[in-house]
Order: sequence, then C-alpha cells, then structure tokens
Amino acid sequence: MVFRKITDRIYLAVFALVIIVAVWGAWDHAVGLANFHPAVVALGILSCAAGGAVLAYGLYILQKRIEKSSDPETVFRRTMIGGLIFILVAQIVLIYICDVDKLHDLSYIETAAKNLVTQGSAHLHEGLPEHHRSYFYVYPNNHTLLVMVSGLYKLELLLFGEIKGILPIFVNTLGLDLSFVITCLCAKLLYGSQKAAVCCIRAVLFTPLISYAVIYYTDTMAMPWLTGAVYLWLRQRNEQGKKRFILLALSALLLSVGFRIKSTPIIFAAAAVIDSVITVRPIKKLAAQLGVFLAVFAAGAMLISFVCTQVLDLDKDELEAKRFPPVHWVMMSADGNGGYNPEDFYYTKSFTGYEAKANADMKRLDHKLHEQGAMGIAEHFAFKLSYSWRDGAFMIGHYMKGFLKSRVWYSIAFITWYALMFFTLQRFFIACKNEEAAKSSFVLRLTLMGLTLFLLIWEARIRYLISFMCLFALI
Repeated sequence: MVFRKITDRIYLAVFALVIIVAVWGAWDHAVGLANFHPAVVALGILSCAAGGAVLAYGLYILQKRIEKSSDPETVFRRTMIGGLIFILVAQIVLIYICDVDKLHDLSYIETAAKNLVTQGSAHLHEGLPEHHRSYFYVYPNNHTLLVMVSGLYKLELLLFGEIKGILPIFVNTLGLDLSFVITCLCAKLLYGSQKAAVCCIRAVLFTPLISYAVIYYTDTMAMPWLTGAVYLWLRQRNEQGKKRFILLALSALLLSVGFRIKSTPIIFAAAAVIDSVITVRPIKKLAAQLGVFLAVFAAGAMLISFVCTQVLDLDKDELEAKRFPPVHWVMMSADGNGGYNPEDFYYTKSFTGYEAKANADMKRLDHKLHEQGAMGIAEHFAFKLSYSWRDGAFMIGHYMKGFLKSRVWYSIAFITWYALMFFTLQRFFIACKNEEAAKSSFVLRLTLMGLTLFLLIWEARIRYLISFMCLFALI
C-alpha cells in the first residue's frame, strides 16, 4: 500500500510535467515548420490543447452519467460494437484514400521478405541500402516480424500467384481491431460495465488504431500480443488453482511473442512482477506464480528467436560479430533529440565483435554524459520528454501522404491525444485519493511509469507508445 501511494503521487507530478513539456515541444516544433507568426502557432497549439482538456472533461462527465444507467451492460456492449464498426470503416476508407510512403525499417522488412520468398535466404539483403547490407545481423530484434511478413507473402504467392502486399495490411488491421476489443474486455474486468463504456470511447480516440492500419511495422504488430497478455494477466487474478496457472502461462506466452516483435512489452513483464511482489501472499504462492510466468516467458522468447534464426538461415558467428549491444541505444539516446543518429550508428558499426562494440559504446556514452554535465543532461531529458510525447499524430506524416499529412488530421490527432493524456492524469489524481479502489489497475499505471522511464534512457520516439494503446484507454 505504501509503495502504491508513493509511486502514484510521484508519477502524478511526473505525468503533469510530461504534458507540459509535450505542449511546449509541440509549439516549438510547429513554429519551426509553419509559415505563420509564432503567436498564431501558439494560439493554434494552445487551442488544440484546450480542446483536449475539454474533451477529457466531457469524457469524465459522460462516465458519471453512464454509471447511473439502469442497464450499463447494454451501454457497454453497444459502445464496444459501435466503436469497432467506426474504427473498421475509418480504416478501410483511409486505406483506399491515402498513399503509404514506406521508409527505412519497414521498407527493409518488405524488401527482405520478398527476397526470402522468391530467392531464398542467401539473397536476404539484396536491394537494401549499402550501409544496411548486414541489417538483420545488426538488428536481430526485427527477425520475428520479417518471418511473419515473409510467411504472409508466401501465402499470397500460393493464393494469387504474385506478391500483392495485401495480407500484411489485413493482418495488421485485424490485430488493431482485435486489440480494441480486448482492451474493452480488460476495462470490463477492471471496472465493470459502468466505467468500461468510457474506456471503449477512449480507445477509439487513439488515432493510430486508424492511421497505422497500413503501417505493419513492429509497433502495431506487437499490439494485439501485448494487449492479450494484459487481459490474461488481469483475468488470472480472479482465478484459483490450475486455471490461474494456465492463464499465467498463456499471458507469458503472448507476451514473449510481443517481446520478440517489439522489445518494449518487457516493460509490462517487469510491472507484473513488481505488482505480484506487492500483492501476492504467501511467499510460496508468489514464487510459484512468478516461476510459471517468467519460465514460460523466457522459454517462449528463446524458442521464437531460435526458430527465426533457423528460418532466416543466418550465420551464428556473423550474427555475434555484427549485432549491436543494448548499450548502443542508450548511448545514441544520450544527446540530440534522443532518436536515431546516423553518426552513432556508423560509430558502433565500425568496431568488430560484440564485446568491442559494447566497450566502445560505453566509452562514447560516458563521454556524452561528462560533456553535457548535470544541467546539460537535465535539459536533454526535458527535450527528450517533449520529443517522445508531443506528436499527437504519432509520426504518421512521416509514412503517409494525403489526408493523414494534412493540418486537419493533425489537429484531430492532437486534440484526441491530449484528451487521452489529460484523462490519464485525472485517473492518477483519483488513484492518489482512493488507493484501495485503484489497486486493481496499479499494474497498468506502473507499466506507464516504466514506459516513461524507458523513453528517457533508450533511443525513442512517440511511435514507441503505440503498442501500449490499452494503457491510455484503461488507466
């Protein structure tokens, strides 16, 4: 109880700071891009932020009214079905009217998948940029997605006689829609039908469910696995005996798949462990629960990694020599905007062997920290918070053309994103006032705390939040 009190109060202040620096960063970024006077840009940004605050307050009022409904179950069911229909229709419309501009990692995945299906693993890196001719040795974190996409391309060859690129979009869209439904079911588990309907509406406001339908990269492809793991974890808390352990194992298994697609789901695993340590007694029961969860998670992750390496037929010695150590992403995040930096990429790549890369990156990280000093690091963290949270459109303009790159869409996305953040802040405030009522969702708030910390110390950008859609709908 004391731990929950302390962490919720600390993060209430931290998340308020996140919103402030995000709004400031959005204004500063917009001034640099727009051909308008800074005062006009400021008025537009503040108006959208105010719109988000008003929308968040409207959701709060709506929740109070739904709680007084004589038939909350019907309201919940209609809201979930209506929200799903709205999302699906919007996805279909945007798939047809918008042009995707597949860049960087997504284009590498697509090219390599076609090579794998049509020419074999020996030609995996053909057609990739010269500096990425060892891409899947450097970035083994993309192996699982590559195997998934190549499998779908192979199925397309069997069905259509050619690779059309339809099935990855279909599977991605299906995963987004499934994530929405699972999130709604999570809400019902946590709060009952009275509050769950508003959680469904909040999920609809998460625009990447619509805008990222055709961007089948790790952020969206990991979402249903992570969301499913969260649902099963929440369900197991209400069960006893064998059924509880089965649900725990299934949750860990889904989480291991999500982890191999996108590394960030491990944050939920850490939060689940901490939540269990606080709430589960006796110790024998805690040890059994965590033993099953962690063992299945580790075994699933290792098995998936092994299978992917075999399917891609990658040389183990070359993989060990070329892959980047985790400290590379911490080092790369330690200055600038905290995102991808080609200079740091080429620096790490210039060393041969895993250990040499790790040692070199540690030295470069140490140099960056000493060069900035305490105040410089604090300023960098403030800027990185802004960079990681400010873009309500979740970088969609970087990948898409047409309407999704327009000021209209960016205004809609900005308002809905900040409404979700304001509502989340309000939920933290309520948790601080009534810790007992909020303990069931503490694992989700703890996950959001871990995600915020991750975005500070790792190479990151706002699309890394996409997999965690359920947090912004449920907290």
